[in-house]
Amino acid sequence: MTISYIEVCGFRSYGAQPQRIELTAPLTVVHADNSQGKTGLAEAFEFLHTGTISRRQIGGGSAGEFEGSLRNAHIDAGVEVYVEVGLSSDGPRSSSAEHSTLTTVERPTAGAL
Repeated sequence: MTISYIEVCGFRSYGAQPQRIELTAPLTVVHADNSQGKTGLAEAFEFLHTGTISRRQIGGGSAGEFEGSLRNAHIDAGVEVYVEVGLSSDGPRSSSAEHSTLTTVERPTAGAL
């Protein structure tokens, strides 16, 4: 089973339009200037794998300091925030198949940005 793509929408610095990166090559390099979403992409993988991001746990401050921080503060509250990966299996016993795992992150609470 391999990850064939990751799609991010509204997570951290990602906006309301879903952004997808195809991961079908043997090696994928993500190269961009500062503040273009590289760390957010790594945190999206971490969130999908663990259900949290370590920066929230080791960042210090109060427990509520990072509340709502996984959601981009600049998008409308009605936008679904998610991280999705496509999984493909091309082993000898199965045909190539695309499966999606959708994990929705927390919605902002009243008074949160």
